[in-house]
Amino acid sequence: MMFEQTKLMRGLLLASAASALMALSACGDNMRKELGLEGNGGPDEFTVVRRAPLQTPASYQALPEPKPGATSLVEPDPIREARQAILGAGGAEQAGLSPAEAALLESAGAAQADDSVRQTLVEDQPKAELILDQLLGRTGADREQLNPAEETERLVEQGILQRPGDAVPAELRN
Repeated sequence: MMFEQTKLMRGLLLASAASALMALSACGDNMRKELGLEGNGGPDEFTVVRRAPLQTPASYQALPEPKPGATSLVEPDPIREARQAILGAGGAEQAGLSPAEAALLESAGAAQADDSVRQTLVEDQPKAELILDQLLGRTGADREQLNPAEETERLVEQGILQRPGDAVPAELRN
């Protein structure tokens, strides 16, 4: 009797595990990516921010009054730090740039650069490919990926390629 209950419990456990796996597999195409099982394999080095260690103030009464919406005094500002790294702490003047270089950066809008340019480029990639296809006159059939084995066989049949080990025709020998 006990053996039958154990066997039944194992069967129920196996059935519930299989059901859970099937339910997870039906969650969508992005499930592997969302779980971190595929993708670029790590964090984006440009979005990693080091945080200052936590500190206890000597006196809580000496702390400044909180201002909603104001920038944090202790949290890092990666955009400001990047601009300081490129232009120096005081901007273009202290970075050792010539007046012409500083004018070029200002006219290019370096100080007002869009911070989400990477995301914009990723979103615009399909549009750029479509424009390139139109310029080059490619159609959907031109963009199909070739099967290397089938393509090799086709080229061998046309006499363009030879299989390894085949004799070289006399007209092609030097």
